Amino acid sequence: MTTEGSTTGHTDGVHAMVPREKMCPGARKLRDTYARKRGAPFYHREFGFFCLERWKEQGMPQDAPHAELFHYDPPGGYVLGQIGWCEAPFHPAFEVKVLEERGEYELVQDYAGRKVLCFKGRRNGFMPTYEDDPVKDWKTWEELCKWRMDPTTPSRYADLGERMATARAEAATGKIITQNLIGGYMYLRSLAGPEKVMYLFYEQPDLVRDCMETWFKLADAVSARHRRDLLRRGHLLQPRHPDLARHNARIPHSLLSATHRQREVASDRQNPPCLR
Repeated sequence: MTTEGSTTGHTDGVHAMVPREKMCPGARKLRDTYARKRGAPFYHREFGFFCLERWKEQGMPQDAPHAELFHYDPPGGYVLGQIGWCEAPFHPAFEVKVLEERGEYELVQDYAGRKVLCFKGRRNGFMPTYEDDPVKDWKTWEELCKWRMDPTTPSRYADLGERMATARAEAATGKIITQNLIGGYMYLRSLAGPEKVMYLFYEQPDLVRDCMETWFKLADAVSARHRRDLLRRGHLLQPRHPDLARHNARIPHSLLSATHRQREVASDRQNPPCLR
């Protein structure tokens, strides 16, 4: 058993905890925050900028990095991604293109297949008007979206080796390796819009179920592939110390469903194509 601060075992941040003295400052502070360590200060980070243009007009310095200007802490984690966030994890994504010009605005198809009204020439710093969404029925779901969520698409994993090498290097500094996954409603909202999705639950529940099952299968396969490749250099040590289990800088078991763990064991025997 390897606990935080010890120097025995594979203390590489993947198979066991990196000693605290070898952690980068951001990792130490973020871990203290999650551990609710007594006296630990708040970890400062941004959650998106939506007022920068107005702040610039009001005199915000233009030459200072945002992290320095707003006293943000250095990164304490690394996100593996590829399971989407506020939008579905389409691969390939929809083509981003201008569909129509409307004076000071332009109607744009975004990478999630939605039609959004934006200020001309701008895509960030404001909330666009969402005018249409890709999924309306079974036909639009299957023709426009479902095939983009195939977990066996080879190009989805084209840069997997490079990304896992980066993740291992980040873990070696004590950073928390994270597999983000958004809530089910947010995912459905990106497909059908906040109003239409409510009707789908009543009018086409089987479609909603298929959307959710497709998303689950993709998330299950991608996160399993990430974990297998992240750990491929050695045997996984099962953490038993409660602090180690809570802080271990790999994709923790607590983030994986029981179904996922069962499938992971089965995959070692069956080795399905999506996990090779």
